[in-house]
Amino acid sequence: MNASGGLRGWAAVVALSVVCAVVGLRDFVSGKLSPFFGDIRYTHHPLIQAGARRDGRWPLWSDHIFNGYPIFADSQAAQYYPPTWLVRWWGDPDAFTAFIVLHVVIAAIGMVAWLRGHGFGLPAQLTGALCFAFSGPFLSLAEHLGLFSVLAWVPAWLAALHRVTRVPGFASVAIAGLVLGALILAGGPQMLAAAALLTACYCVGLFVQHRHDWRGRGLVERAGLVAATVVVGACVGGIALLPQLEFVPLSQRSLGLELGFASELHLAPHSLWRFLVSPTLPRPAGDEVDPLELYAGTLSVVLAIVGVITALGREHRRRDAGVAVALTAVAILTTLASLGPNTPVFGYLVELVPGFGYFRAPSRLIGIASLALAYGCGLGLEMWTRGHVSTRLLVGVASVVVLAPTLAVLTHDTYGGDAWGLLAALLVAVGLAALGFGRERAGWVIAAVTVIDLVCLAAPRSPFALLSRDDPPSERELDGRVLQSLDYIAEREGDPINGRVMIAEGFGYGSYNHTILRGLDGVSGYNGTSLLRFLDVMHLIETGSFYPRTGLYRDETALKPREFDARIDMLGAPYIVSHTALNTVRYKFLRRLYTDHKAERVSFNRHAVPRAYLSTKTIVAATLDERAAALRRFDPNRETVVEHGSLALDGPASIEPVALTRPRPEHLILECETEHPALLVITDSYYPGWRASVDGVETDIVPVNHMFRGVPLDPGAHVVELVFRPRSYAIGWRLTLGMLAFLALGAAWISRPRRAAID
Repeated sequence: MNASGGLRGWAAVVALSVVCAVVGLRDFVSGKLSPFFGDIRYTHHPLIQAGARRDGRWPLWSDHIFNGYPIFADSQAAQYYPPTWLVRWWGDPDAFTAFIVLHVVIAAIGMVAWLRGHGFGLPAQLTGALCFAFSGPFLSLAEHLGLFSVLAWVPAWLAALHRVTRVPGFASVAIAGLVLGALILAGGPQMLAAAALLTACYCVGLFVQHRHDWRGRGLVERAGLVAATVVVGACVGGIALLPQLEFVPLSQRSLGLELGFASELHLAPHSLWRFLVSPTLPRPAGDEVDPLELYAGTLSVVLAIVGVITALGREHRRRDAGVAVALTAVAILTTLASLGPNTPVFGYLVELVPGFGYFRAPSRLIGIASLALAYGCGLGLEMWTRGHVSTRLLVGVASVVVLAPTLAVLTHDTYGGDAWGLLAALLVAVGLAALGFGRERAGWVIAAVTVIDLVCLAAPRSPFALLSRDDPPSERELDGRVLQSLDYIAEREGDPINGRVMIAEGFGYGSYNHTILRGLDGVSGYNGTSLLRFLDVMHLIETGSFYPRTGLYRDETALKPREFDARIDMLGAPYIVSHTALNTVRYKFLRRLYTDHKAERVSFNRHAVPRAYLSTKTIVAATLDERAAALRRFDPNRETVVEHGSLALDGPASIEPVALTRPRPEHLILECETEHPALLVITDSYYPGWRASVDGVETDIVPVNHMFRGVPLDPGAHVVELVFRPRSYAIGWRLTLGMLAFLALGAAWISRPRRAAID
């Protein structure tokens, strides 16, 4: 198969991709729709961590992010991702629109490059690219821009990786490494884990497909180049990758959400998911794109099946079967896993593939299946136009595949709307009939109809568009002032250090994000990626036991507690926002406000420990079981739980507040004086990378009360300083800069002979 090449061809492809993206998302480009909905307007994207910024700079640490996460380990920040800097030239919501349009173009161009590398003709390239870049699975991920941007780069990564095996050399490895680096920096470790699974299967398919050509030394050489490419990409993305790898063993390895929520249909509101899983699955109300996208889904499946069957034939097996079978396996595996944790497939993936335990919405895995399906679609169309597919095979496959959605459209139970359903059926018929117009002409007809269907009709009605709004976000929303109670707390307290807030169960998505934008520190966590020690304590408050260490587990209750007893005192959160009144003497009612979320009640916990304090009496609990038992019965206003016998203290059973200054989120200064050996307790998350000095002398930081930081002190007056200087970040940014410098020097070196020849 000969690929279309040349600069003119590439210019035409890029121009077409840009035009399609602008046309498909025209309501956003024109400003008619605003891409703000759900909690995307707060932190589910890499663009708006404004509340975490101080002095115009990105901090390394922020207590505003999920009870103290390093900001570079927050997968949704992506502050080192170049497109983030690029779109910041626009204001909100234009920055969001620019980000989305850019990544639709990246996805389309990457898909063209990938299919072109496999020798597909231009019609097959364009059809495959459109079926991926404008499909429901991909566009619906715009709900979560971290996952969306990672998936957008996957086709370009596979194209660059394939080039490494075809044209070995420094340039190929460098380009592929840069693409992989962009994929890593884009955030979204869940999709990165899925991309790693896809990459592994794809490499196996390539090696199987070329095993006769890459014998012996050739196979070893290419395997080494692939490994080198991964190393280069990991180093380019080291500034984000190493801190996230540091974070992984400290966080939970379970599903991280309510299992019933994991596969709710609204997480994948597009016809391809229902088509591949079951056409009888219910359809969200008003989802007009379903029947429209049904055309592309149906035709993609027909062509993919035809392509794979043909590739398995004796005359094509050696050339095409390896990759086709590998990607088919990925499509089947991810489709089954997308059904959620109640299926054994997802459970196996969680155990075997690092990162899958953090896949908060398994139905989004269908994005990987749609990428594999787009390749199969291009393969089938190319096989047909080359005359390798028999008419009998095409008719047989089409008859079987078309039957399911046809019945669904006729029953109106899943793909609603008479007009749209009939239009979908008409488009499917036109697409299949086009295959009889002559093999060379068929590809262009199908590409043209795909543009009409997906770009012009389906994309403006995509799940992303349906969730958006026709009015721009208000200043109150952009500033995070949706919970009015947080404004009240910020005004009342003045110093946000003393205004830590616990948001009770019942406020829905985004409530743990509001504190970020209001400059307050929130105790409520994010269950997608939470520190295990944090989940232990929150789970203990709710259930009386630590977070389970094995299996898939529901931890929704660990996010926003519903029980408010003495155990919450240890969190140092004096303010509680709840819907219902806390009718006990422990809490002082402050104010009731009425908002869009209904009534908000602000209460003050009279017994919450200070943000920082001195403790002179400790309970030693070395094991998890001992700590859980100690935390159930101890009084945080009298004693502190420690993990090593050297920290045993038997002084007065009381605590003394200590004033705390925070010049920057990663820099704390405390001045205190004690008559007895004491433990300085800071109720911020214990995390590697924090360094402490007492009167200028470096000392250890120890975990106290299981999740907080402690500094041992001798009697006397002291100045204690804590700074966040993680080794992972120090090594990571050096790796990133060092690898970029190495690639630049290498490019200059290999270009010298070319310049000399020109001279």
